[in-house]
Amino acid sequence: PEQVRILGLNDDMFGYCQQIQAALQQAGFRATIDHQSANVKKKIRDAQLDLVPYMMVVGPKDRDQGGVSLRDRLEGDLGFLTLDSALTKLKEERDGRVIRQVVKSNFQGFQGGNGDEEGY
Repeated sequence: PEQVRILGLNDDMFGYCQQIQAALQQAGFRATIDHQSANVKKKIRDAQLDLVPYMMVVGPKDRDQGGVSLRDRLEGDLGFLTLDSALTKLKEERDGRVIRQVVKSNFQGFQGGNGDEEGY
């Protein structure tokens, strides 16, 4: 399964997206590039629907600074990180075998009407 999807803001970012993909694959990650000519909101939505854990959004500013804007499927925008910092974050999660939630939930449990948690 895909671990990271790289989303370029426009077609000019394709070369930089390929560099990022090569770095991710060299680090042992399964990464793809979204080649759609759609806007970035649609690309993010598609990646979330495909349950891709991380997205790297790349624009001209990111390229000029040698980094990416990292997005977590559950937490949302994690902000700008250098490519090395983003790789380190992903490696720590992978090597630590962190188990991620599939969905976020605010469920607090059931409580009975009289405060008795065993009541029905």
